[in-house]
Amino acid sequence: MKLNKFSGSLVLLLAASSFHASVSAGESNEGNGGDSEPDWQMTWNDEFDGDELDTSKWRIDIGNGFYDGDEWIPGWGNEELQSYQEDNVTVEDGKLILEAREEQVSDEHGDYDYTSGKVLTDESFSQAYGRFEAKMKLPEGQGYWPAFWMMPQDDVYGGWAASGEIDIMENRGSETDIVGAAIHYGDLWPDNTYTAEEYYFPDGQSTTEFNEYAIEWEPGEIRWYVNDELYSTKTDWYTEYGEYPAPFDQEFHMILNLAVGGWYGGDPDETTEFPGQVEVDYVRAYEDANAEHPPPGEKIDPDNGDEDEGLPPVDESANWTEVGENLIEDGTFEETTEFGDENDSLVWNIFNMGDHDPNAGTADFSIEDNVLNATINQVGWAWYHIQLMQDVTVPEGTYKVEFDMRSDYDRDVYVELAGAEAGILDFEVSDAMETQTGYINVEEAGDYSMLFGLGRDEDDPQLDVPYDVQLDNVRLVEVEEGKEPADMLEALENMTAEYKDSGDISGPLVNQLGNSLRQADHHYSSEREEQAAKFIDNYLKHLNRGPNNRHIDADVKSELNSYAEELAGQLKNAE
Repeated sequence: MKLNKFSGSLVLLLAASSFHASVSAGESNEGNGGDSEPDWQMTWNDEFDGDELDTSKWRIDIGNGFYDGDEWIPGWGNEELQSYQEDNVTVEDGKLILEAREEQVSDEHGDYDYTSGKVLTDESFSQAYGRFEAKMKLPEGQGYWPAFWMMPQDDVYGGWAASGEIDIMENRGSETDIVGAAIHYGDLWPDNTYTAEEYYFPDGQSTTEFNEYAIEWEPGEIRWYVNDELYSTKTDWYTEYGEYPAPFDQEFHMILNLAVGGWYGGDPDETTEFPGQVEVDYVRAYEDANAEHPPPGEKIDPDNGDEDEGLPPVDESANWTEVGENLIEDGTFEETTEFGDENDSLVWNIFNMGDHDPNAGTADFSIEDNVLNATINQVGWAWYHIQLMQDVTVPEGTYKVEFDMRSDYDRDVYVELAGAEAGILDFEVSDAMETQTGYINVEEAGDYSMLFGLGRDEDDPQLDVPYDVQLDNVRLVEVEEGKEPADMLEALENMTAEYKDSGDISGPLVNQLGNSLRQADHHYSSEREEQAAKFIDNYLKHLNRGPNNRHIDADVKSELNSYAEELAGQLKNAE
């Protein structure tokens, strides 16, 4: 994927979180497709038949970066090393040539050791939906990053990547048997996300030969092909500023380039041979003459008051009582010996965004003396870059989130029941192991993920790495708001009086229970909860003395027992 972090306005992975998959030749992900075959009609093409680039079709990009407002963003936001130059773009023998060279050039922003070529159709052609294809031959060599990709003609939904990006093909020059495909979407950087997939060439084939790379794009579905072999289908994406299938419901233009260095494949080394070339035999675009596509979507304002604001926060000062079992498996880390990941889920799973982006957060996870230890090696720029998570099935209700945690440095840690739309809890953690408690509302029962985010949010301080964070005794327990002891005491007095009047309580038990309740009320009114609790315990003793069984109905006894035990618990918790 062509990360291009800052295209347009400065822009959550998923946030999180988007995972990476691979597909070998001969395998494919089936697309939804339509009932009828598309009738592809060519809308634009360049066969490169002349002896120079047709500038009525292509614009040549220049330099090593761009301005975002008044700020210069070097390396195209990707740590690329090359300066794009017009001389590195030529047309020879019916082929477009983008040539990367090891040569020094300078401009007002810096000095560069490499030059290369990049062309795009943003001034001549853009299209929503259709088939887009190019036949290309790619260079081999560490640090080469060739790509055929698409960007929105207008940032309708905002800057990168809220308005989307489609990577038709990208390649690490050190891996001549693999090409990648990706889409970027979601929110403005750094709150964006992406999904990606890779194609593995059959034995005997490679990127250093001519291959056709293509997508077929329709509302709600994008399909990727190599030499007409379908290997990836994507239907799941979003933008915070439009309705699905936004952002991929607008016109996009095409880009061809050969980067040198950058986060995707790393920098060149002593093995890299220069010059390196991308050769392009043709680029073509089509539309389906049979299709009746809906009109483009419109930008929405997520803060206009029409959007669902989610559940209100839980009143943590309320009298919450646990009513369920802990839903977390092995929250004490006594049984966990290894961690799963996005490709192999276990009890506890981990995700490091730094495995996909070298600038993002990374941590090493281990269990030491039945305590989870996370060594933070790189903080990244978003709290969800480093994740510890467990899949949980959670019924509707209110839940207490509780855990013990410490950190070598004072910092914030973020916790979310991902997928439940219950909000993100923010905890302040110090160098002392302390119990942290928060509450969430779960509006709808479902399968969710209990997620600890150990990365650095953009407003958090930058801490020196490496450092350690420890976690233990993780709990997720349903709670109910308990009654106030004063109300419960009054209710128990009324219930006891009613059963005396009805004859369900009789004999000496009437006075025994009444005296205990009067003493409990007296002490509670004087804010002596401990003494009040002792007299409710006396109430229970009288209620359950064997000889008193003949003075009370069995069902009444059971009811009063249950209520008095709850009241005693409330009084003891209030001490």
